[in-house]
Amino acid sequence: MQKRIKRRSVCFLVTLITLLLLASIAVFADTPSVIQAGTSYELHPDAPENQYEISGITGNFKSDDLLIKLDWGNIGTFLEPEYMQGCYVAKAPVVVRSLDDGYLFGVYQLEYYNDKDFSYYGFSWGSSELPFSKGSPSTDGTIPAGCEITITEPGDYLVYFRYDSYVDMGLTSTFIRIEAGTSTSAPSPAPSPKPTPVAQSYTANPTKSTVLINGEQQSFEAYNIDGFNYFKLRDLAFVLSGTEKQFDVGWNSEKRVISLTSGKPYTVADGELAAGDGLAKKAVQNTASIYKDGESIELIAYNISGNNYFKLRDLGKTFDFDIGWDATTSTITVDTKASYTE
Repeated sequence: MQKRIKRRSVCFLVTLITLLLLASIAVFADTPSVIQAGTSYELHPDAPENQYEISGITGNFKSDDLLIKLDWGNIGTFLEPEYMQGCYVAKAPVVVRSLDDGYLFGVYQLEYYNDKDFSYYGFSWGSSELPFSKGSPSTDGTIPAGCEITITEPGDYLVYFRYDSYVDMGLTSTFIRIEAGTSTSAPSPAPSPKPTPVAQSYTANPTKSTVLINGEQQSFEAYNIDGFNYFKLRDLAFVLSGTEKQFDVGWNSEKRVISLTSGKPYTVADGELAAGDGLAKKAVQNTASIYKDGESIELIAYNISGNNYFKLRDLGKTFDFDIGWDATTSTITVDTKASYTE
C-alpha cells in the first residue's frame, strides 16, 4: 500500500514539474526581448559596442531582397540588408533607446512602393519621423544618449543612427515590423517582407586601373560591370568642378529625378571621393529619371552600396570630355580640354 502511494506521489510530482516546465517555455516563447544594435564601420575610438537598444522584439527574419530608399541629398540611395543590423518582428509598444550621442538618431515609418522595375520601402525624413517620447536633441543638434522613441502602431519601421554628417560614419540601422493585434500566442516565423523586388542585380568588381584627370592621378571607388567602368556620379562631378566640362548634380526625391546642369560648379554633398574596401559588390540597376539642362536623357546607372554609379564613357559623351585607355599601363585618362571620341 505504501509503495503504491509512493509511486502515485512520484508520478504526480513528475507530471506537475512537466506542466510547470511547459508553461514556463510557453511564456518565455512569447516574452518580448530587448536587443542591442551596433556597428564597427568607421567608429571613433571611444564609441561603445552598441549604438541603441530596442525592446519588444518577438522574432527575427532574414531577407536578401529588402531595399530601403534613403533620400538624404544623395541620388537614389538604397539601404540593403547586408548594411543593416537585423530585421525583426516586434509587438507594440516598442521602445527604441539611444546608447550614445549621435548626429542622427530616429525611427521612421516606412511605405511600400512598386516601382517600374522593382519594389522597395521608402519614407520622408521629415513627415515619417516619429517624435521622441523621452529626451530631445541638444542645442547643437546632436542626439544625446538616453533618448527614447516609442512605436505604438502596427507597420514597418526603420531605426537609423550615425555619428557624423558624413553619411556612413558609424551607420547603424534596423528594420522592425510591428505586428497588429494583442495575441499572446508565440509569433509564427515572419515571411519575407512584401513581394520580392525584381530589379536586376549584377556583380561589380573594383576597378584597379590608374585614373588620370587632366594628367593628375585621382583615387576613385570605381567598379567594372560587364566590361565597362562605372564611376560614382558625385565623385566625378566633384573632381571636374572648375574645369571646362564641370557640371552640377541635383536630386528631386518626390519626382525621383536626377538633374545634371552643365557648366555649373558642383555643389558638395559630403562623402565625395570616399575610399572603398576593395571588395566586389552587388549592383542594382537604378530607375530614376535623368535630365540634363532640362531635357530628358537615357543613361544606365547602378546603385552600389547606397550610391549611384554611371558608365564613364556615357558621362564623357554627355558632357563632351575625352576618355582614353592605355592598355600597357592599365591607365584611364580623362581630358576635359578635348572632345569625346568613340
